Amino acid sequence: MRPVRILIFVICISAAGCVTSQLPTDAPPASVLAVAPGADSVTVTSNASVVASCTAVGDVFTVASAGTWELKNLAVGLHANVVLLTAVGSVGGKSGYLATAEGVAYRCDSSAPH
Repeated sequence: MRPVRILIFVICISAAGCVTSQLPTDAPPASVLAVAPGADSVTVTSNASVVASCTAVGDVFTVASAGTWELKNLAVGLHANVVLLTAVGSVGGKSGYLATAEGVAYRCDSSAPH
């Protein structure tokens, strides 16, 4: 019986490693309690050249189905207008998987492309 448990464990771990997450980027989902004023003007990007001339103001991280909207809310709190995504993934357990995202919030002047 023990080899069967080990096999099931290995299969579960292997499957968890293959799960990818896609963060929602359109209208904020119902899971966002509130959209911070100004969050709709925050840009989320994975292109580092967009923030080349900007000032980093802090790190942002979320574990939520709200995806990029939660990152935008956090960025507004740091007075940032661009978030550079540095990692996207998922965490999970018995109750399912949640998307994760982390990045660096930047303050870019209005002439910077974003």
